[in-house]
Order: sequence, then C-alpha cells, then structure tokens
Amino acid sequence: ADFGDSGFGKVMNTWLKLKGMSQAAKTIYNPATHVANTIGQGTILLANGILPVGKAAKTAGVATLKKLTGQNNEQLGQYMGRLRELGIVNSNVGVGMIRKNLQSAGKNPFDYMDKVGLKRVKETGKKVNNKILDLYQAEDDVFKIMHFEKTKNYLRKADPNIDEDQLDRLAAQRTRDLMPNYAQVSKLISGMRSLPLGDFLSFPAEMIRISKNLAKYTLKDATSGNAVLQKEAAKKLAGMTSIGLLPGAAMEYSKQAHGITNDEEDAINTTAPTFEAFSNRIYMSGLNTDKNNH
Repeated sequence: ADFGDSGFGKVMNTWLKLKGMSQAAKTIYNPATHVANTIGQGTILLANGILPVGKAAKTAGVATLKKLTGQNNEQLGQYMGRLRELGIVNSNVGVGMIRKNLQSAGKNPFDYMDKVGLKRVKETGKKVNNKILDLYQAEDDVFKIMHFEKTKNYLRKADPNIDEDQLDRLAAQRTRDLMPNYAQVSKLISGMRSLPLGDFLSFPAEMIRISKNLAKYTLKDATSGNAVLQKEAAKKLAGMTSIGLLPGAAMEYSKQAHGITNDEEDAINTTAPTFEAFSNRIYMSGLNTDKNNH
C-alpha cells in the first residue's frame, strides 16, 4: 500500500520505487536471469520425471508463444482462462513482486516522462517493458503447462472413466504442488518482499515445498496399486536421482577432462573463498602457472 505523504511515507515510497527498479534490473532486464529461469524450470520438470518433449510440450509452447505475440483467438482465450482459473499460470514471483513494489511507490516511472514532453518515448517504453515482463512470465508458464498436460495424460490412463472437470482439477493440484507456484507462499514470506533483505525468499521456500511434495507423491503413487501411477512414481524417483547426481557428475567429468588431480582440487578448496570452497564447479581448463611457477 502507499505509505502516504508524510516525511516517512515519502522516504518509504521512494525506497519501494528504487527497490522495484533494482529488482527489475536483476531479473527481467538481465539476460543471464532469463537463461537461469528457463534452465531452473526445466530442471524442476525433469526432477518430476517429465521430459519437455511430445504433444504436451507442443501444446504448451504454441499456447505460450501465441499469448506472448498477441495472437489471441477464442479457443486460446478459453484455454488460458481455464489455466488461470486452475491456478497454473500467472504466478511468477519476479513479475508480481516488481509490479507490486512499483505500484506501492505511487506513479509508474514512465509517467514522469509526460512532464518533459516525452509522451511517445513513454508509450514505447511501457510497451517494451510490458513485453519483457510477459516474456519473464512466459518462461515460468510454459513448463507448468507442460506439467499439467503430461499429468492429465497419465491420470486419464490411470482412471479412464474419470470426469473431465475432475481430471483437470486433479492435474492442476499436482502441478501447483510440484512446480513453483508463488500463490502458495505464506503471507509472512510474501510480505517480506518489501524489506531491505527480503528480495527472493519465496524461491527457496517454494523449493522446500516442492521437494516435500515430490517425496509425498512418489510414495503415494508407488503404493497406490495402480500400474500407471506406479510407473510415474518410478519416473519421479529416476528424475530426482538424476538431477541430484548431475552437478557432481558434471564436475567430475570436467575435472577429469582437464587433468585436475585430487591434490590440486584440495589446494583449490583450501585457497578459495569460504562460500566457494567444496561446492560443485565446472572446470573450464587445467591449472595455469605464471612465470614464477605459481
């Protein structure tokens, strides 16, 4: 909410505006964050035992691309509306958090351009900004739609007589439980987004929730007595195991490829900063020495 026109209110409104702009710079305006966001969502999907390929991936990709490029039609509108109703799309923490902080601060930064006669620049800037926000949201939504469609497929096989509406709701429940969904974050954590050190607490909170739910659903499906669900439980277990082992395996491969010995790795961990020591890393070369043989 707006803090008002008092001295304290003006300070807080200015703080929120600057915070929103800094968050935008670190997320939606940072190409590296877009890459990390996409890889992260794909990794979580793989941990669910779901490969981003096939008919479900095509459906998700086409729907997201058409929405992103404004190619709306009645069928697409109904489909996306249904996904919003089920709580699958439009729950990206970065977009909501940034917009909320900027709105809490009062006027949008682009509105100040009217005062200096830059109306056309303002309108162009708003359009570009909204497209970047939409892209950031789309990177989140496309993987959730894949999860939803894949989940519908195996739940339909598990129970061929299931009602279509019930099928949608069961698949949506699993998608909300097993993919990051920031509508699920507690009010305490979401409220900390306006604090100086409360930027991205929702993500680790969601990872804890997802990890717990992955274990819960895997056990539930494995003991269900339904052959289809048991197969999906095996896929989830294989996905979690693969994703868990991948960082260590990639590090070991790069270490062997560049001839890094165990003694050299111990030396690196001894001299590295505390926050980097003994963590997974990808070696890009062997050890280099200077003219003093250091």
